[in-house]
Amino acid sequence: MHKRIFFLSLLASVAAAAPVVTIETDYSGTYVYQGSSVICELKDNRFLRFRSNAADSLWIGQEKKPADIGWGYQDIKGYEHVSLEKKIAPGRFGLHLTGRKEIADGNQETVITGVWDEETQNFNYTIKSHIEADLEKWYQHSRWAKNSYKTKPDAWVQLEPMDFHIERISIPDRFFIGDHNKEIYDCFVFSDDGREWMRFPKVSAISSMYKADWKYKFNRSQGSYFGFVDRNEGGWLTRLNHSSAPERVEICWYWFDIHQVINEGLPPRHSAERFEAEQEWEFIRLTPGRTRDILKVAEEFPWRDMPEYRRPVFTRNNDFRQLIDGEKFQWSWRSSSPYCLWDDTVGYDDHQSVSIIKTSDERRIDSWYAQIQWDGYYMTSPFEWERLPPNRKVRISARVKTSGVSGRVRLRAIYAGYAAVLYTNKEGIAATDAEIESSESLTGDTDWTELEVYFTSRDPWNFVSLEIEGTGKVWFDNVVIEEVK
Repeated sequence: MHKRIFFLSLLASVAAAAPVVTIETDYSGTYVYQGSSVICELKDNRFLRFRSNAADSLWIGQEKKPADIGWGYQDIKGYEHVSLEKKIAPGRFGLHLTGRKEIADGNQETVITGVWDEETQNFNYTIKSHIEADLEKWYQHSRWAKNSYKTKPDAWVQLEPMDFHIERISIPDRFFIGDHNKEIYDCFVFSDDGREWMRFPKVSAISSMYKADWKYKFNRSQGSYFGFVDRNEGGWLTRLNHSSAPERVEICWYWFDIHQVINEGLPPRHSAERFEAEQEWEFIRLTPGRTRDILKVAEEFPWRDMPEYRRPVFTRNNDFRQLIDGEKFQWSWRSSSPYCLWDDTVGYDDHQSVSIIKTSDERRIDSWYAQIQWDGYYMTSPFEWERLPPNRKVRISARVKTSGVSGRVRLRAIYAGYAAVLYTNKEGIAATDAEIESSESLTGDTDWTELEVYFTSRDPWNFVSLEIEGTGKVWFDNVVIEEVK
């Protein structure tokens, strides 16, 4: 009897403390309201975005890039919404969706639950998703599965049920929302148990980056956490409650979207007729106080020792002595492949340089490259001088050393429009309309030699490339970018 009275009393307390929510569905999707404000939305009953309360500005899912709950959305297209069940209880609401991926004869189920936390005055969310589909049809239509089968026919294959963007976290986000002063979040944190924490600084990045440079991958076990936090505004933690197979999280530093990947979600081809996979993630809104508590005990992850983050700062005179440090926004040289590494043992007049060491010619061009900004848009010039107006003559020079090069080493100035230079494929330059100026080339074994290239600045930007075409070892140092009077 006493337990029943206590339960009824607790239920009444929750009912009084929790805000009233309503759920409305129209032609554009489903929307959860706290009062007159949307706190959770599902556009087309597929694209998800949510926040903790009506006054919170920290959304999971950007307005222009909401989270896609349609399993394999970047791999197997298509998702047909079938049905929706809505539930509202004191301090809780739920959306139960079913859908079809017809191309793979797949049935999908997603349950989104919001639960009010009286202590923090926030809604926390749980997203549980399940799919079952025809295995052979998935292999027939999945790019990931087909490529994996060609090289490893007996291997399991990854699945990507969902990814999500974080509002107000990246430079592009600031650009899109039109307010340069609203970028937040100090760092990324993760924990295996919610008691001991590691922190990883937010590394500012630009586009046109090779994935070794722009993506950080880490496995997550059930019950573990990761999230983005800000000392002054709090943040979000994400907890893996359940997964049908090992999970991996990938963070893209440029867009700050988070890939949630099931490492072995798809069985080997011909091993079964159908397959199933599922996962459950919990999203917990952190207060600024709780965030500061975590950061007090968090140990910095040794990210500076990871080769893909040993990137030098891009300044006017590049002696490559300074690396990115994560403390503030810094422009940096980008590496087009894992063959590109900062070197602290070889230099022209010291012992620092950038190197490219290639043992195979699987890629036609590998380079260190950077964008040069002229007079424009929302970013400043990447090197420490005044902005240079377009249509000025510019000289790029560098000291270059080679060893055992089969092919050629050179400097290049490239104009190809925004984000068009991608030294990430065998063809080299992705843009077909690129305008290129090249220096003389080096091959074989050479001591430090000066190379130079001249070009005309173009609005909004050019690219500078320090590159090798072929195999061998090359070091670049003392890169100077200057206007020719």
